Amino acid sequence: MKANIDVRGLKDYARSIELMLGREQSLVPILDNTEEPENQAYEPNSRTIQNDMKPAERQPLKRWKLSLSGKQVLGERLKFPAPQGYPLGDSYFYYFHTRREGPMKVILWAPGFGVSDLAFLFIKEFFRIELSSGWDVLVWIPPYHLDRQMPGKKAGEGLITPDLMSFRNNMNNAVHELALGLSWLKKEGYERIGAWGGSFGAASLLLLSQQEDFDHIVLMIPLIDWNTIWDSLPFSGIRQQFESKGVDPQTVASVFASVSPRYAKYPQIPSDRILFLLADYDQLTPLDVSESYIASLGFGDNQEPVVRRFKESHSTILLNRGVYKEYQKFLEQIDKPISEIPKAVSISQGDH
Repeated sequence: MKANIDVRGLKDYARSIELMLGREQSLVPILDNTEEPENQAYEPNSRTIQNDMKPAERQPLKRWKLSLSGKQVLGERLKFPAPQGYPLGDSYFYYFHTRREGPMKVILWAPGFGVSDLAFLFIKEFFRIELSSGWDVLVWIPPYHLDRQMPGKKAGEGLITPDLMSFRNNMNNAVHELALGLSWLKKEGYERIGAWGGSFGAASLLLLSQQEDFDHIVLMIPLIDWNTIWDSLPFSGIRQQFESKGVDPQTVASVFASVSPRYAKYPQIPSDRILFLLADYDQLTPLDVSESYIASLGFGDNQEPVVRRFKESHSTILLNRGVYKEYQKFLEQIDKPISEIPKAVSISQGDH
């Protein structure tokens, strides 16, 4: 039943793309160096961004309200003006913080595709865990979501497009925006910067972590390989339409590979400071794909990532209380003095 929920979700994605295909006069399957400036991807590097970053506009956050027993939580909406020619408009983040005590530490948060006010009812529990543990939270608002959602459109509509060049650039620009948030946190003086990502957001963080150092990184049901979704049964009709329009299947595969963690460099972070939260019945990134990716990271010397599996699907994992408990345990573990941290962290196999 849980797997079927994911399959229905894939069918919905496929139908929305089929509608776009029906409106498109042509596709853009060839990737070369002739792109117009406004269609290019921006370099996702926090060190270069710091030199050009405009000051953020800070306003009280009215959309999401968060309370925490014994602490005053301050919520702000940050708006970063778009650089000239940037195709996705201004960038937005939600910033939750408390009256600081001790070293400054924060978590850069990258939610998944379709994040909404409804999703906040669940993910706010992660924020409470983080704030209770002394971590501030900076939540990235993906393009076409929440404050960036197009009138009359569904959450995320516009981010996934049959135009291969635009799709690739949208994914790369997502990484650029996370680097923008990371740069701002560094300027604010944070001493420790962790990261949390779900699904599409987790994939974007994995790509960013190739060149950026994080204190730790948490990856819930990450999209390891976009080709896995493309090759799924619900997308068979779209594949046929692409082929009928003369799009080489290898071109499509190479585009998806170029924005997939499966084919990228590995994260620049000690392996035992990585937590994977996986779903046994995930149909967007099947369990064997996730486990193969984790195994390919090649960690040795008892330095394995922490892996937790749950008897859920991509769509239902947020309903499992065990996810939040395991996350809290992980945060407690990484905050222990080095002398108290065991050399190897156990891996849980499907026990939730």
